[in-house]
Amino acid sequence: MVDIPGNTPIPIGTTLLATPPSAIFPGQIGIAIASPSPIFTQVRLNWSIVDTIWGGTQAMRLAGKRFLPQEPEELENDYIRRLSRTTLHNFYKRSIQSGVSKVFAKDPYLEDANPVITSFCADVDTQGRNLGQFAKGLLEDGVNHGVSYLLVDYARVPQDYSNLAEEQTAGNRPYWVHVQAANVLDARSAKFATSERLSYFKFEEQVTELSDDLTHTTIFNQIRIFKQDPAKPAVLDQNTGAELVPAQGETPVYFAVYRQQNTGGLAFNTGVSNAGNWVLKNWGQLSVDSIPACPIYTNKIGFFLGNPPLMDLAELNIEHWQARSDYNNILHIVQVPILLGTGFGAELDEKGGKKKLKIAVNAGTFTASATAKLKWIEHGGASIAAARINIQDLEDRMSALGLILTAQTSGDVTATAHAISSSESNSLLKSYALNLQDTLNSALDFTAEYLGIPNTARVVVNVDYAVDYTSNTTMADVLTAFNAGVIDQLTVIAEAKRRNVLDPAAVIVPPPVNESSTPAKPAPIASTPSTPDVSNDSSVNAGTTNQ
Repeated sequence: MVDIPGNTPIPIGTTLLATPPSAIFPGQIGIAIASPSPIFTQVRLNWSIVDTIWGGTQAMRLAGKRFLPQEPEELENDYIRRLSRTTLHNFYKRSIQSGVSKVFAKDPYLEDANPVITSFCADVDTQGRNLGQFAKGLLEDGVNHGVSYLLVDYARVPQDYSNLAEEQTAGNRPYWVHVQAANVLDARSAKFATSERLSYFKFEEQVTELSDDLTHTTIFNQIRIFKQDPAKPAVLDQNTGAELVPAQGETPVYFAVYRQQNTGGLAFNTGVSNAGNWVLKNWGQLSVDSIPACPIYTNKIGFFLGNPPLMDLAELNIEHWQARSDYNNILHIVQVPILLGTGFGAELDEKGGKKKLKIAVNAGTFTASATAKLKWIEHGGASIAAARINIQDLEDRMSALGLILTAQTSGDVTATAHAISSSESNSLLKSYALNLQDTLNSALDFTAEYLGIPNTARVVVNVDYAVDYTSNTTMADVLTAFNAGVIDQLTVIAEAKRRNVLDPAAVIVPPPVNESSTPAKPAPIASTPSTPDVSNDSSVNAGTTNQ
């Protein structure tokens, strides 16, 4: 809960304010609100490249001359035809999807979760997607852009509720929103009491509304803003020490939704036409202590900023797109040979006009010239072979770059990676999975904070995909080691979960150890000679008697 001086604590979820804090959220804003900040403008340049490739053939064709230059003497109609014959072989997208699918070969699961959190994770976005389905899209976008974002929002009907059960019965609950990197306009940090964290977050989205008569749907552009200011000390007069501006505490988390007006109307509290402007649609404050947005980094370059980690692969894919276009164009031209005629005179038709040579099925040509010849000229094909070798070389290089997701490297990982052995924490894909795990756990903390309940649940994301365990043939080796007394029951259970023999989320308690059923261990080998039995040895006894 966030306590506001002079007011009661904010209820669960969100509070819609009767009057917006005008100093924070003015009623109407011009088009500048939709512009990204300078630093986000820079990173969006690379984001737009990978987004176009991700969009496939149609997106690349729409990009036109940006990725497929027009030749100096090439006519516009010829260029358009060449572009329409070019298709994208999307190595870039396929490499990312293949790598991410390895992470989700086993679904993420919860440890130590209470029933409320378990129920929430069955539908995290109120649209039917469970934790694993939501997380897969989040990681794909993160690998594509270098960063992606998870916002924990709250759907709430503005009325009073006496307890959490009434809130949930009314359909009010937290929900997760995947904010794709390409939609973020700005994110800024500030120094709060304990750490530096997010103080301003702005992103764009589109919403649809169905008309009252159910005849048409309108698409609106929206911008959502979240803002929180840290505490500020009092401002004192340098001469007298008198307090000029009183100290201010940390503000609550405020939010606002601006919608672009497409058809005009009256702006909020002004009576001014708002056609094309952005008008305040909704506003309020959240009950959580900080802005509930969590980034997932795969190539961090700054606060809430990332650069596509597979940019080299993306650029090679563009080169492949261009090479395939040239290759297809050459094939289109050389597949039709050129007919060459020599020695023909000025042949005239019946009307006295110049006779045209007709080439068709069941047709022939006549000439009075005894030296006339016709022959077909075909391309030698050497340049075609060179173009094909170039394309094959590009495909080999792209395949090699695509494997970087699972190759061993010395890249940095988050603190979670230190919980596993160093040999398992060095691949890029594993570091991405562990970063995703941290992001999901942060989102669960915000979810529990909205609900006003303690959170003990932790998400566990699969990082065990370097070895193919689909056949489970190695499970026999594990059992052999157990029967030999090398490993215990808990190790067997852990290894069975790794191989999907047992459900990774299952809680399995091994039975008590029965000594009679415990595999016999071999007797230890003595390191020194054993003492002989002398009870019946006369020579020894005699020796003792003679002493």
